[in-house]
Amino acid sequence: MIKYITIQCSICKVEFKREAKYVNYSLKKNPNVQFYCTRSCKKYTQWVNCFLCGKEIERRRADLKKTKNSFCSNKCSAIYGNKNGLTGDKKKLVEKICSCGIKQLKPITANNLCSTCFPPKSKPKSGKRRISGRIKREYYESQFKTQPCLKCGKDTFIHCDAKYCLSCRKERASEHGRMIAANKVKRSKNEIYFAELCKQKFSNITENEQFFDGWDADVILHDYKIAILWNGIWHYQKVNKKHSVEQVQSRDKIKLKKINQFNYIPYVIKDMGKHNKEFVEEKFNEFLLYLNTFK
Repeated sequence: MIKYITIQCSICKVEFKREAKYVNYSLKKNPNVQFYCTRSCKKYTQWVNCFLCGKEIERRRADLKKTKNSFCSNKCSAIYGNKNGLTGDKKKLVEKICSCGIKQLKPITANNLCSTCFPPKSKPKSGKRRISGRIKREYYESQFKTQPCLKCGKDTFIHCDAKYCLSCRKERASEHGRMIAANKVKRSKNEIYFAELCKQKFSNITENEQFFDGWDADVILHDYKIAILWNGIWHYQKVNKKHSVEQVQSRDKIKLKKINQFNYIPYVIKDMGKHNKEFVEEKFNEFLLYLNTFK
């Protein structure tokens, strides 16, 4: 059978019953524990009277533990502080001797330590360091100088470690990209079958030759001065995360300009599907009809 004990609420002083085991455990854990009859009494706030004017105010219990006196406003707090603060002898300065032997005048309530033995708190220094404009300018002038470009030979104001000017660096980057693309040629089965059909029909044909100033074409008919470009789905749609459609299309535009500069005619075939011989034969017949227009 459950045993109950009658206890008194710490707030409203109303008596109520609680289980004996709960009360005994709470008192064993904390002898000064407070019990509350309802949730409203168990709130974190408590109503008290202003220490000066007697006005009823609500204060947090955590704040009531910090101070003995509670005030309703700053006005009441200031009036009480001016009347009962440091007055008379408490404000006088007295000569005090620190443990290190230094003598100094301090209030009666202050400790005996000097500023060296008990230094004041200093503001933490910020982690950022301001650099003056003169230092920045000197560093810039030490890192850059006028020197000739190794490719074009022009005198340019570039970094000490740089060997080429800006335009030559762009050209070298473009050449390097074309070289990587040429080493990683992945021809589709449809493109290979189209090239075989062209070999059976025409002569003087080259495949994937970098004929146009470092730029290649899938099939080049030199007798007709036609460069055939077999563009797969990756020329128009994103295939994977690392694939950039904008970069591919910009390279295609540059390639078309280079082909036109060599007085060759670019012929683009759009292939958005998988391996299909009928599709390739259909595109080959369309290309033959296109050639008949030149006759």
